[in-house]
This record gives sequence, C-alpha cells and structure tokens, in this order.
Amino acid sequence: MKAKSLSIVLTLVFLAFAVAIHAQVKEERTVDKFTSIGMSIPGDLYLSQGSPQKVVLEADKDILQKIETEVENGKLKIKFSVYNVRTTSKIKVWVTMPEVDGLFLSGSGSLNAETAIKSDEMEISVSGSGKIHIKELTCDEVDAAISGSGNINLGGSADEMQMSISGSGSCAAEGFSVQEASIHISGSGSCKINAVKDLEAAISGSGTVYYAGNPTIDASVSGSGKVRKIE
Repeated sequence: MKAKSLSIVLTLVFLAFAVAIHAQVKEERTVDKFTSIGMSIPGDLYLSQGSPQKVVLEADKDILQKIETEVENGKLKIKFSVYNVRTTSKIKVWVTMPEVDGLFLSGSGSLNAETAIKSDEMEISVSGSGKIHIKELTCDEVDAAISGSGNINLGGSADEMQMSISGSGSCAAEGFSVQEASIHISGSGSCKINAVKDLEAAISGSGTVYYAGNPTIDASVSGSGKVRKIE
C-alpha cells in the first residue's frame, strides 16, 4: 500500500516538474541599439516601428534558455545557442525599434509588421520556407531576395525595388506601388508587382512575373517563364 502511494506521489511530482519545464514564459531582453533583424529560429516575430527599443520573447522555459539575442554590427541576431533544438510549442518574439533598414529570415520562421514601416533603404531576405509580411512599407529603395520556398508579402510604395528569387519562392507585392522595378527569377518562383514607370524582368526557368500598372517593359526569358499583366 505504501509502495503504491509512493508511486502515485512520484508520478505527480514528475508531472508537475514536466509542466513547469514546458510552461510558456515571457522574458524581456536588454540589448544594444540595432537597426536590422536576423532571425534563424522557427518562431513568429511581431515587429513594430517606434520607441523605445524593446525585445520580448515567449517560449517554453527550457527553450527560452537556449535562445540567444545579440547585436552585431547593428543587427539583432535571434538564434539558438545549441544545435538540434526541438520545440513542441510556438516561439513568439516582439520587437520594437525606432529605425528599420534590414529584415532577414533563415529557416521556417515568420515576421509580421504590426505597424507601418518607414525607411530610406530597406533590405529584405528570406532563406528557406520563412515568411515576411509588411502591410504598409514606405521607402526610397527596396532590395529583396528569396532563396528557397519562402514568401514575401508587401504593401505600400517605393521609388525603386530589386527583387531576386532563386527556387520556388513567391513575392506578393501587387499592392506595392513601385516607380522602377527589377525582378530576377531563377527557378519556378513568382512575383507580383505594381510597376508604375519601368519594369525589368529576367527569368531563367519556369518562373512568372505578374505586373499591375502600365510600365515600360524590358523582359528577358530563358525557358518556359512568363511575364503577364494582372487583369
């Protein structure tokens, strides 16, 4: 009888310990000033442009201890401190920053801008299957790239945009008004863009460039790729 009672107690203690270990914990990190973000963990990042600068993470307690947040050359790097980290619940990151000039995703994470983003120049990059969504971006020049099956979704406006897609990735920017756009696709990727004045499209493979507006078009296609107007 005593052995049975002891077994029950030990089981309850183990369960309580397991729940404590896997409980979601929020933690604010203090870091140096940064103007760009590079994230390589499978989490959801929510970005706001404003002051003061702030970085908050939410994850299981044991996972949170393995996430590094460090600033190097003005870039906030969010990454695991060890290899082969397995997660069973979502990792969430909230970042507020006064200036934004670069957003870089590597892996399967996602980045969503919760406020309008304004910048003189913006660099956006997705490597892997990640997703970046900025509903309202206003800037002079955007340099964007996708390598893999990732996705970039943009709204707003810019004077110039360079977009490079390698693989099967897609860029949904038909609501992004650009005076001059240069789109390069290698593979089966696709890009939708609202080009006002000029559109340069270079496709190698089966990719497709869809455009809105009435720009002057300079197209070079090698393979079965297409340049099509959005009706």
